[in-house]
Amino acid sequence: CLSPLLFSIFINDFPSAFGRCLLVPGLRERVGSLLFADDAAGLCSSIATTQAAASAIGDWATLHQLAFGTAKSGVMCIGDEEAHLALASTPILIQGTSLPIVQEYKYLGILFNDSLSVPEMVAARVASCNITLSRLTPLLSDRSIPLMMKLDAIRTFLYPALCFGGELFGMHESLNVTLDCLLKRAFAMCLSSWAKSPLSVLCVEVGIPLITSAMCAMRLRASRKFASSKSVISDLLG
Repeated sequence: CLSPLLFSIFINDFPSAFGRCLLVPGLRERVGSLLFADDAAGLCSSIATTQAAASAIGDWATLHQLAFGTAKSGVMCIGDEEAHLALASTPILIQGTSLPIVQEYKYLGILFNDSLSVPEMVAARVASCNITLSRLTPLLSDRSIPLMMKLDAIRTFLYPALCFGGELFGMHESLNVTLDCLLKRAFAMCLSSWAKSPLSVLCVEVGIPLITSAMCAMRLRASRKFASSKSVISDLLG
């Protein structure tokens, strides 16, 4: 289907509407936005530049006969308490509608908050995976279902969710230990007689790597791949 490709082409000039107002340490040029498919994030250095960017992208949308879903959007301040208070008293308008002021926002599957706390991002991932595991519990606990089907369910539904964000969270064992605990709980439901065995032993037995190991590999792969990327990430790594 050509629809996603055509839409990406259609909004290709969208980042130019933001401008480049934010100076990031390590980058040679200022940045203004991030765009992946149809998910965009604007980066601004002040309330004034935020409102200017909102007005500019509002004009861009009007020109292309588009309307922003403001209910799914948000403005988040990363800074001191004074900056938060200033933003709370200054509505940011886009196409005449005020954007919600938020303390956290999920972007590309990762929950970012106004402190950019990585442990809190991992905690949000753990909470999400807990829901996934609870939904799998009836299947994993049913003794009438073959073991291989249960392991396939873990590989398909739970394991990718546990590893998501490994490029960011990898190589931090203290952050990943809770995710490994969820994996062990899933294995314990399938292998009740092995429930007290170390997780490393269970992973070898079923052929599924530890979350900590998988995330280390993901971060290493990312560091090699991003170094040759044509985006700003290569400058940050350089």
